[in-house]
Amino acid sequence: MRHITSVRSEVSRNLVWGVIFVLCGIAAFNAGIGGVIIGLFLLIVAALFIWGSPSVRINTAGGESRPVRGWPWQREMAETFTAAVREALFEKE
Repeated sequence: MRHITSVRSEVSRNLVWGVIFVLCGIAAFNAGIGGVIIGLFLLIVAALFIWGSPSVRINTAGGESRPVRGWPWQREMAETFTAAVREALFEKE
């Protein structure tokens, strides 16, 4: 903990890829039953891109920055972790 200088939590969304997957998913619905299955899969992937995934970035005294990414439903855990690390950092001072 003594080498950590800062920690931050952010959410990265990829709207462009989400829209591309939505359009491909809708287009796949016209290809029969196989297209419906592929279209649903593409729409699920698009939802994940648009929803966004959390990222926790830890900066160290040596100038290293270590990002850790999670799944979209882990956003609350990322924020809780960030708050706990901040509390531990400022508790020492």
